[in-house]
Amino acid sequence: MRKAAEELLKQERYALAAEYLGRILHKNPHDVEAWKMQAGAFARMALSSGDPTELAHAEVVLHETVHLDWEWETGHQFRIQIAEKSERLDELVREYRAISLEEASDRSAMAVRMIQVIQLTLQFKSEMARTREGGVATTKMDVLLSFWPLTIGLPFIFVTAQNAIMAYSEKEPVIFHAVMVVLGIFGTAFLLFYNLRRVKGTMRNSGKKGRL
Repeated sequence: MRKAAEELLKQERYALAAEYLGRILHKNPHDVEAWKMQAGAFARMALSSGDPTELAHAEVVLHETVHLDWEWETGHQFRIQIAEKSERLDELVREYRAISLEEASDRSAMAVRMIQVIQLTLQFKSEMARTREGGVATTKMDVLLSFWPLTIGLPFIFVTAQNAIMAYSEKEPVIFHAVMVVLGIFGTAFLLFYNLRRVKGTMRNSGKKGRL
């Protein structure tokens, strides 16, 4: 049944895959890998539909599952995506910050890393909002700041590539990680190119106005 669930996940038939995994967990509730696969299926369904009820359910399952395997980074990333879609990033930051302050905790490092990812996500949203509102960048500092996609893209690509290498070495499926690496490269390149063109156009327009 596990192989059938894995095949359904590859086919993006998440609802049926979650049902199959539920049967596995009914027989063996201590199967952490099955919990992770099911949580991932619920997360992808919720992110695809954007339905508040599905997002809330996926968050509950993910919250429980990452506490079964705190080093499951994909689960933490799903939580961030769902919190962003539900506009609950601030709440999630507070949760991770409390964990990061735990003394002698082996969970602190992951919590700190997730706080950094959330902060970068918030920075990205702020930059996009400023762009939509017609904000201009005309100084040399703004030109330097236009390279901000690299601060998000490069760590993401590095971490995802590292996960892909680890998955390959452990003979696990690497297709998801490989796709994320490719998307990360193209996404970073697109955002960088877009930002540089925007800054260049703004500076050109500012130069014209100065001559007038």
